[in-house]
Amino acid sequence: MKLNKILKIILVAVIVFLGNFTVNAATTGSITIDNAANGKTYAIYKLFDATVTEDGTGISYKVPAGKTLEDSNQWFRKDSAGNVFIKDGITSADLDTPEFKQWALGFGEKVGDDKTSTNGASVVFSAVPFGYYFVTSTLDGGKYISVDSTMPDVVIKDKNDNNPTIDPNDKTAGKTIRVGENDDQNGRVMTANYGIGDKVPFQIKFTATNFVTKNRKTEAITEYRIVDTPTNLKILKDTLVVKVGNRTLTLNTDYTVSIDTQSGAMTVIIPWINKTDMGNGKINGSPLYNPTETVVLTYESLVLPGAATSPATNRADISYKKKNDPTVPEDPNSPDPLTPVDPKEPRPDDPTQPDPNNPKITTYKLTIKKVDGVTNSALTGAKFKLYDAATQGSEIRVVKENDYYRLAAKDENGNYTEEGVEILVENTNGTVEIKGLKGLGTYHIEETLAPAGYNRLTTRTAATTVSEDDPAVAADVLSTILNQKGIELPSTGGIGRTIFYVVGSVLVVGVVITMISRIKMKSVK
Repeated sequence: MKLNKILKIILVAVIVFLGNFTVNAATTGSITIDNAANGKTYAIYKLFDATVTEDGTGISYKVPAGKTLEDSNQWFRKDSAGNVFIKDGITSADLDTPEFKQWALGFGEKVGDDKTSTNGASVVFSAVPFGYYFVTSTLDGGKYISVDSTMPDVVIKDKNDNNPTIDPNDKTAGKTIRVGENDDQNGRVMTANYGIGDKVPFQIKFTATNFVTKNRKTEAITEYRIVDTPTNLKILKDTLVVKVGNRTLTLNTDYTVSIDTQSGAMTVIIPWINKTDMGNGKINGSPLYNPTETVVLTYESLVLPGAATSPATNRADISYKKKNDPTVPEDPNSPDPLTPVDPKEPRPDDPTQPDPNNPKITTYKLTIKKVDGVTNSALTGAKFKLYDAATQGSEIRVVKENDYYRLAAKDENGNYTEEGVEILVENTNGTVEIKGLKGLGTYHIEETLAPAGYNRLTTRTAATTVSEDDPAVAADVLSTILNQKGIELPSTGGIGRTIFYVVGSVLVVGVVITMISRIKMKSVK
């Protein structure tokens, strides 16, 4: 069998008999396990002894002393000189089976102590005798990792399941609203209430890896891309902070950010490999970060006027680019394929959440109703203003929208961008609605004009939104405000209207007496 054919079928294990090469005086090499899973323990088992050529291009295998390679084994054979070869027809897939694993653990000799990856760092077995090795992870019951040769040094990528993920069991993962500074699970929620002009703090969190493995094919991840699309929100780009592990990244050095002028969507790109002088023979295309890292983005968004009538949302889509060989420069004319990070499934404690990566901001409305203080009948014509305190304080501006009012818009500095108006009760049912308010707050209503014939109120009326069991939920409020009719004041000068009432009453009484007298006279006749 030709050498290149053997190389293809054995994949990472190179088996060559080169008896005429000068053997390197060195007898040890190393095995490095890259893409190691954090906290996972690894072990290596030597299956065959080996000698390596001086230039490191050839390797020859023999059965270790005290071992017998039975012809009945399915994978390897030896010739009369004791050299070991792969059997005809055996492929790398045949070495990735439970049967081979069982044979390798029984036939092989464990070398050195187990090694555990810390923070996802690579695991290195140094001063390893030349040979053909079976590498396994012991924490998951001896999962098969790879077979490879020290020639003299080899790097193996752990084909583990530590691909980029959004952990459904972590309430802080995915896209959430930050309601507290502490990074505990109760400090991140999917629903909250804010008012127009408020700033909402958001967080995006996911687990990034250097490689992605599918069907035992491992590819390097070259960049991560986060696209956050707002509805009724304005993303404040300058508030963005990006962290990878404990490191805070630098804008335009470690990542880039842009805002689409039409949709308002924010795109954050984090390069994940070193692309400098890629393809020029230098060590490039290598990962910039540890094999497993937690990526966290925090920023604020401004609630826009549209939130008065429909929820404000901010959907995050996380994806990555990958290449089989990251050392090859990218073709700028090639398409930009992106693979989405597995979306976060509904959390076990909230399976009804329809879109776990799309938190929702809700605003609330206040309905003012003017009624007569005695008859409770509806009144119109009253005018009001809103304040944030029972006395003095600051006016809360509102603007008119169709048949309702809403809070006036603000900029990122908290300054109003719209002129306010007074609230006028025009509906015949005596009600007027104010939308876009933050729940769980108290609003103070000051009457500036009373209905005609009624006294204007001298103090503000408080309307407090109602808290439900869930502290993130508030309720719309109806505030009924009573007005009393005015009492006529006494007057001086002129004859006034009283004399007319008196004269009129006397005349009525006279008419009645005259009519009674005439009836009696007719009866006597």
